[in-house]
Amino acid sequence: MTKEIVITDRMIERAVYWLIILLLLVLLVLVYLRSPACSSATTANSSAAAPEAAAANATANSTNATASPAPVGTTPAIATCTDGVKNQDETDVDCGGSICHQCAQGKKCSVNADCSTAQCTNGVCAAPLSGQVVFSLGNILYGVSNASGSAKLTSMTVSITNGQAQPSNLQLQVFVQTADGVYYLNQLPADEGAGTYKPYATFDVSPIPAGQTRQNTYSFDGHYASSSYFYSATNHYTPGDDVIVLVKLVDQNTGSVLGTAQKKVLIS
Repeated sequence: MTKEIVITDRMIERAVYWLIILLLLVLLVLVYLRSPACSSATTANSSAAAPEAAAANATANSTNATASPAPVGTTPAIATCTDGVKNQDETDVDCGGSICHQCAQGKKCSVNADCSTAQCTNGVCAAPLSGQVVFSLGNILYGVSNASGSAKLTSMTVSITNGQAQPSNLQLQVFVQTADGVYYLNQLPADEGAGTYKPYATFDVSPIPAGQTRQNTYSFDGHYASSSYFYSATNHYTPGDDVIVLVKLVDQNTGSVLGTAQKKVLIS
């Protein structure tokens, strides 16, 4: 005889109740098991994203640093005599003027006080004064009279360097000789004895500042001391002869001769 099992409503309710409890337990287990994995994944993702974010931030900061102007009110570098820049009132880099030390020879200058040599020549510190006045003769030009065949000087170029510590007060005295050293007759004053000669021409030189050089061309027109033509002691000048032009540089303050220079000129 088979026993019949009768399922009642109460039994069904209990089964549903336990089934729900079982499902809840399963869900709790699943949540518990999944939590560490999610946390690890999140951490891994964060770690991977960190370098990218740092790189982005570095790029942004670099861009901002490049694009940003210098802070307003920044104090400029103070000019000194050792900064390697020509500033202040310096006449050359880090020298000259009223603030820095004096410049060496060859450096730029404005006045003598800018130079350690105490000589500013044409805007450059020159060598110290020698104490001497030096001069040299350049071109000497002449003309010949068609009527008499005699010759005369027309101009000469002279370069003078004043090596004295004060401005010059100079005079050029020009003498003309034959090739054998005889002075031309028109340089011999009639009231003085033989051997005493006056200049063929004289030129007062404009004052030259200490330490400076000046080159001038002097024209003989209006500067002849006597006849403007050459006459020797015995004969008129003969074209083809050598003529010696002798120039003396005289200190007008003392009358002393500071130097002489001469040049041979072939009159043709």
